[in-house]
Amino acid sequence: MVFSRRRFLCGATAMGLSMPLFMRALEAQAASTGKIIVVVELNGGNDFFNTVVPMTSSQYGVYNDIRSNIALSASDLAATMFDTNVSTAASGATEYALHPRMTALRQLYGTGKLAILAGVGLPSNAYGNTDHEQARFAWSSGTINSFDVTETGWVGSAFDQLGQKGSLPSMIALNNSSPIIMRAKTGAPLVVNGNIQYFSPNTGSYGTDSTNRLNGLNTNDDYALASMPAEFARATASETEEYVSTVQSIFKSEPLGDYSTQYAFDPPSTTQSYSPVKTQLEQVARVLLAGSSSKAFWVSQGGYDTHGNQIANQAPILGEFSEGVSQFWNYMLNKNPTIAQNLIIMTISDFGRRPNSNSTAGTDHGTATVSFVIGGSVIGGLYGSYPSLSALDGNGNVTVPVDYRNQISDVCVELGADPTTIVGKVYPSLGMFSS
Repeated sequence: MVFSRRRFLCGATAMGLSMPLFMRALEAQAASTGKIIVVVELNGGNDFFNTVVPMTSSQYGVYNDIRSNIALSASDLAATMFDTNVSTAASGATEYALHPRMTALRQLYGTGKLAILAGVGLPSNAYGNTDHEQARFAWSSGTINSFDVTETGWVGSAFDQLGQKGSLPSMIALNNSSPIIMRAKTGAPLVVNGNIQYFSPNTGSYGTDSTNRLNGLNTNDDYALASMPAEFARATASETEEYVSTVQSIFKSEPLGDYSTQYAFDPPSTTQSYSPVKTQLEQVARVLLAGSSSKAFWVSQGGYDTHGNQIANQAPILGEFSEGVSQFWNYMLNKNPTIAQNLIIMTISDFGRRPNSNSTAGTDHGTATVSFVIGGSVIGGLYGSYPSLSALDGNGNVTVPVDYRNQISDVCVELGADPTTIVGKVYPSLGMFSS
């Protein structure tokens, strides 16, 4: 018999048609509730020691000696000086300083909503702890020595526990890739790039002809059976088109014309350029303000593998990061304080760099780095421990005071997930969150 497509669609539920996970019933948009995680990757291994400079006499002297060709001058750090006590003004601070291009983040620190986690990294028994791929995998999975073994990421595992539902996926990656950190057993992230109101399927070499092919499938109403490959293709394509339309409509509802995606990469020049980091964070703001139920976001910034000419290469990207995340936080706080209260913004990076600079005015792969955590429930201050620059190991690296899994554990708890099944054990709280 001939099976009419209209009759097939009416009976699809009763027949138990199995469609791809991301195409299942599109639910009504829900108000944003619960904690929201935004992970910002500083790709390449960010140098801790020029990002957070030790300013006490005992540490700064060593810092200046062992990296004399890239050490930041104390006179250039006056505006970004800070103490563990967030209320201490830069003019009165004596303990640390942020990179001089990070003035926006220094201002945010003074509000008590920025935690600076010093000395975080992979433990010494983690194989490949200074290798890009292995270290990124560890930071993404929350495991050590499991490269190519573990298949899920820690954010994905957290949302396996918390649930994956809503008009959009719970997790969204904004850098045109599907990151390991968002691999889950119960769902997959929505992957987008650039301005998401133009989100569309990848049509490969067929280009716009995919629309014509879909129209051709839709005009044929006489596929023999629901199980016919042509009907499966038509139904899949049709639901994909509907899904894409839903995504576009959500983002078009929040154009955010007052959100700047420009950044002056080379001050004192005032010429502004397109900022990839700001653009990604703008898209996160649009998703949240549109009322999407998505709860996890992945943002990535490259350029941190500074083996040479670090002064020139690290400064603009640290400035872009500092201005970008501060702008995002302040924008959300102004537009929707309820959502801002639920935000957790955290950074990860492959690893740190060595305390000693090299002959090309750069730094090689090291161990301990720094993570920035911003959020409504964050208790501002400096956490962890600044490693001693006078006690290096046989490879010229500092010890790692804070196991990165401790940070992941704390964030999982704040999200409402059980960290023991993700990082393997219960870690003591670092104390960065009030809830």
